[in-house]
Amino acid sequence: MHERNHRGVTAMELTLKEIARRVGGRLEGPDDLVICGISSILEAGGGEMSFIVNQKFYKMIERSGAAAFLLEEGLPPLEGRPFIVCRNAYLAFIDLINLFHPREPVIPFIHPTATIEAGVHLGKGCRIGPYVVMEKNVCVGDCAWIEAHAYLGENVEVGENTHIYPLVSILRDVKIGSGVILHSGTVIGSDGFGYTKFEGRHVKIPHVGGIVLEDNVEMGANCAVDRGTVGNTVIGEGTKIDNFVQIAHNVRIGKHCLIIAQSGIAGSATVEDHVIIAAQSGVVGHLIVGKNSVVAARAVVTHCLPEGSFVSGFPAKPHHEETRIKAALKRLPEALKKLARIDREIEEKKKQ
Repeated sequence: MHERNHRGVTAMELTLKEIARRVGGRLEGPDDLVICGISSILEAGGGEMSFIVNQKFYKMIERSGAAAFLLEEGLPPLEGRPFIVCRNAYLAFIDLINLFHPREPVIPFIHPTATIEAGVHLGKGCRIGPYVVMEKNVCVGDCAWIEAHAYLGENVEVGENTHIYPLVSILRDVKIGSGVILHSGTVIGSDGFGYTKFEGRHVKIPHVGGIVLEDNVEMGANCAVDRGTVGNTVIGEGTKIDNFVQIAHNVRIGKHCLIIAQSGIAGSATVEDHVIIAAQSGVVGHLIVGKNSVVAARAVVTHCLPEGSFVSGFPAKPHHEETRIKAALKRLPEALKKLARIDREIEEKKKQ
């Protein structure tokens, strides 16, 4: 086990020279300066290092207790402060976070309170926490970590090196790839919200499809992904989903998308590769959002978007158009006053 200091940082020390070699950067400062951790620019202190990726950070440097900085290539040099110039300071920062805050290793173990039904297959090196429930025919890949009170229904498949946090529910017939991360409270495989109205009542539509989460998907806390009515709901490789996101039945999300908190995607919509959907946004069902598109915060997509779109507003429209509308609305009260004044002048002239 690693010893950790008051910040939870691994008790290790590296010189700036060693760090520069690790991140492939150019050092400007003393080779032997010792770094014992990594932190944000205003919180760093006590031998910790921080990072600067654009010039807006420069105004914070005087207030920073950082011993040294990772500096994005192309930015002006720092005066009187040690720094390492990096091609990508953010990636170098991530590398150092992983170095000083190493992930706890998956120690193989099956807690005696776990309930594991007949026909379950566990790969090598798995860690199964307290009160985990696995129904029949579950298959878990090597080195998966399934934490306390998680539920895996019949025929669920979980890939290797996947991490399922406490209180995650994965219902029947869900396939999860390798390197997936599912945070607490998320439900994968609930029925879709599907009903038809008959004689004044809502008749439930059965949902007998499944769900596929491809490799390296990450989902935040308290998300919900509904199974397909028939066929699968699919989330593509490398897509990252924030907290409190709803993915409805038969949605297909492409590879390497970002979907931010409190957004919702309605049934049978398609979101193609590399799309960003910002917070509290919505996509109406059966639409296609073209690859490399951006949906701004609180936008609602009500029609298909071509590749490379950038939309905002409700209903969502090209962002430049929406900003002109917003600017015009700000001028509307004054315009109405001017129009009323003109009306009065016209009426007065009529009376003369």
